[in-house]
Amino acid sequence: MVAREANFFVIAALVLAGCAYKPDSFRQGSASFRGFYISVDCLDLGIDHRKRDNRMDVIAYEFGNRCDKPVVVDLAAARVYGRTADGEEVELYAFDPMSEIRPVRIDARAYGREAIEYPSSHTLDRVCIDAAAIAHVSPPNWICFNRRD
Repeated sequence: MVAREANFFVIAALVLAGCAYKPDSFRQGSASFRGFYISVDCLDLGIDHRKRDNRMDVIAYEFGNRCDKPVVVDLAAARVYGRTADGEEVELYAFDPMSEIRPVRIDARAYGREAIEYPSSHTLDRVCIDAAAIAHVSPPNWICFNRRD
């Protein structure tokens, strides 16, 4: 009986290890991250943009920890800006009425995803995100999406 239980735990450990995030893969299991791929410090990020309407943008973040130690993923620190047709730059803030967006620590080789809405009172032509801010590193690393598409 003890040997059978030991075999079960070994098999379970191997199955879980097979699900761990693999650095530079930009995949969660069999599904590829969506959007633009970028590596920032210990994070591999897939950042995608969806225009919900003329006053709302949704940014989808997918992330994998490429390091052998836990790291912080701070979507609350994401710097997001929009640019209007006449060149005005507008800072965008996450729609977070219940204050749920906060830094989280993810384990080594773990992965996750989140989509966040960014409302604006302006009609924007472009939306940009500083990917480096999510990992608390410098210099900024901007990823931009055209909204006209």
